Amino acid sequence: MATSLVECIALPVGYGALWLLSAGDSGSSWKKTVGGHKALLAELHLALKGEMLGEEAPPSGEYWGSSEESDEGDQAVRCTLSFGSDGTVTGRGTDGVDGAYRITRGGWGVRRGDSKLTVAWVEVYDEGFQVAVEGHYDAHNGKIEARFTSSRGVIGSFVLAPKPIVF
Repeated sequence: MATSLVECIALPVGYGALWLLSAGDSGSSWKKTVGGHKALLAELHLALKGEMLGEEAPPSGEYWGSSEESDEGDQAVRCTLSFGSDGTVTGRGTDGVDGAYRITRGGWGVRRGDSKLTVAWVEVYDEGFQVAVEGHYDAHNGKIEARFTSSRGVIGSFVLAPKPIVF
């Protein structure tokens, strides 16, 4: 797959702009978010295959945290994430209010011009909606800080940390 310089620059800028969309037209916004998510995964895949080959994946395992949401539905989050050496992310989780979900269409890598490791995935909820996630993994503290947009028009952020050892 050939990628032009314009595509390498436009993909990150275009995807970042998607997070600024209002929740007013959730159907249209969701379609744009899904398109941006696909472009981001393609970019992460290219980064991993190119200059970032050999980048160390975040540790797989249980992560706990909490979310802040535009609908004031802030909640506890617990999930199990698997980071593949091929740049994929899969897993499952449970939100305190929204229930169980599985993680699909996920990827990780370092984007061109960035020093942080980016993670992205889609959460497919048992209740029938989806959430697109984009964030960063911090190797120093093991945390994932991310933003999300749901197919219901809810936007927000969350922080995940490795499950405490005492549990």
